[in-house]
Amino acid sequence: MKTREERRADFFSLVARIGSQPGHLATSVRGALVARRTGEIPAGLAPLAERIRERASTVTDEEVEKARRAGYDDDQLFELTVGTALGESARRFRRVLDLLGRS
Repeated sequence: MKTREERRADFFSLVARIGSQPGHLATSVRGALVARRTGEIPAGLAPLAERIRERASTVTDEEVEKARRAGYDDDQLFELTVGTALGESARRFRRVLDLLGRS
C-alpha cells in the first residue's frame, strides 16, 4: 500500500503530465489550463474553462455548444474539462497543504 506522500506525488505527477503530454488540444493550451494561466487560454475556451474552474456543476449545454461553434470537438472539450478540473484541484490541494503547514 502506498503512503500518503506517494499518493500525493502520484497525483501531482498526473497533473503535470496532463499539462505537458501531446493530446487533442495544443500542449500549450492544456498547460495553461492546468496552471491557470488565463491569458493563454483561447477566447473560444476561456468562458467554459472559467465556469468549470469556479462552478463545474453549473455548466450548461449552451456553454458547451458555444465552444463547439468556436471550432472545438468533443475530444478537445474533454481535455479542457480534465485539465481545468485537475489543475484547479491541485491548486486547492496545495493551498490546503500550505494552510496545514505540510507543503
